[in-house]
Amino acid sequence: MELILDQDFSLPVLATVAWVGVFYIFWSVQALANPNSFDPSARFDYSNNLWAIADRTALNMSEQNVIFLTALWLHTLFVDAESLGSLACTLRHFDCFIRSYER
Repeated sequence: MELILDQDFSLPVLATVAWVGVFYIFWSVQALANPNSFDPSARFDYSNNLWAIADRTALNMSEQNVIFLTALWLHTLFVDAESLGSLACTLRHFDCFIRSYER
């Protein structure tokens, strides 16, 4: 396999920057959604639905972080930068909306 370096990397870079931005937004929402965030005994109190969704979404994103970004950049460098970059930018960020309808 050869690296394909003569292509436009703007979409995968945009997907990576968007991923990092959404990652920090999710972690901020998780911290702010729990009214008892400084009480260690209330850490797993999921009676507040906003807190439950924010917590699960932030944790899911951090669990998928390494796999998603590694797959994105391996596909970008060895296959095609444009197709996966646009797909990643579009689809990945719908997770929070999909999870909000599950509850």
